[in-house]
Order: sequence, then structure tokens, then C-alpha cells
Amino acid sequence: MEPEKSCVSWVTKPMRIPYGQGMSGQVITRDEVVVDNDLDGTETLAVPQFHNENFRSIAMAPMHA
Repeated sequence: MEPEKSCVSWVTKPMRIPYGQGMSGQVITRDEVVVDNDLDGTETLAVPQFHNENFRSIAMAPMHA
């Protein structure tokens, strides 16, 4: 089943996260796991549209090739 185009219209292929921006940037620059169980919508995100998803918690980890 394909996702509706309206849900992902802001996603580019490949999606690139600017180095050092947002919570993703923290994970990359610090090379540390980020876990936040109390998101309130005021967080700085590298992809601002993620605020529309109304996440309440998030866990991110650096991935090395």
C-alpha cells in the first residue's frame, strides 16, 4: 500500500538533513543517542514539517557505515 501523496509531499528523495541542525543534528555532531519522552512541539527540528506529526516522544541514534 502506497502512502498518500499529500502526506509526503515535503519529502525529497533522498531526504538530506543539514549537518548540525535540529535534533538530528545533535545526534550527528555529538555522536550520541537522543531520547526525549516529553516533546511539546517547541523543539527545533531539522525538518519543521515533522511538527505536524504531533510526536510525543522520539529516539534517535547515529548510524555509521
